[in-house]
Amino acid sequence: MAATLVMATPASAQNLESPAFTAFSQGDYTSALRLTQDGVSNGEADAFWLLGLMFASGTGVPRDNSLAIESLSAGVDAGATYGLTLMGNIYQEGGYGVDQDIAQAAQFYKRGADEGSADAQWLLGELYLNSEVVGISPTKAAASFSKAALQEHPEALYSLATLYQSGLGVEKNSAGAADLFTLAALAGNATAALRLAEMHGNGDGIPANEEEAAFYTVIAAELGNVDAMPKAKAVRKSMNFRLVQQTAFENRIKGWFKEYGHSRVPQQ
Repeated sequence: MAATLVMATPASAQNLESPAFTAFSQGDYTSALRLTQDGVSNGEADAFWLLGLMFASGTGVPRDNSLAIESLSAGVDAGATYGLTLMGNIYQEGGYGVDQDIAQAAQFYKRGADEGSADAQWLLGELYLNSEVVGISPTKAAASFSKAALQEHPEALYSLATLYQSGLGVEKNSAGAADLFTLAALAGNATAALRLAEMHGNGDGIPANEEEAAFYTVIAAELGNVDAMPKAKAVRKSMNFRLVQQTAFENRIKGWFKEYGHSRVPQQ
């Protein structure tokens, strides 16, 4: 799933250190606007970018899509390379006063990927898998996913795993796919956990293991995968463990979430 201008919130300012971003993140929009306008006058990239976020979200100023894109673009051109992925997404999805333009989106993603953005590397890989505009190339997709996977990007790890599982763009390697699905699950990708459960359940290129299939089905459900939720409920109902076995299984689930720092989605 691509990023969107939901990033245009005070939370997005917390990664940037400047008086204007500090004021913005604290909800002091009057000061943020004044400091941002001073920065724009001095040609500061961060100031252009923040002003664009303010116009995009209508925070501290009237919402204005045209001025938002103008300011965001100026920020990127002035050196706010952290904004390349968001600009790519804007052009990929269309809206905010611009028409959908996949070629332009790809250019932003490529620039972001070259700057080391894992999000940009992942999204560029998805374009290579799905867009005729940039030219379908599973090999290029795999290369781009691999760069993001090295940064432990959950979605890139998942996407790369699917390529190894199918042999698309890379040599088929089911064991390697299982390893990547595992890493993606550890990083919080619920769908990866479900795919890993299915591989263990079916013996798909790896030894069948009902216990691991059950474990990762529940992990997927509690990470929020809706498809896994009824399966997890059935797993728990059908196990018929003795109390000590049930306790050990639930403790393993609890320990996994504690170790990897993910929140558990309540199950119905």
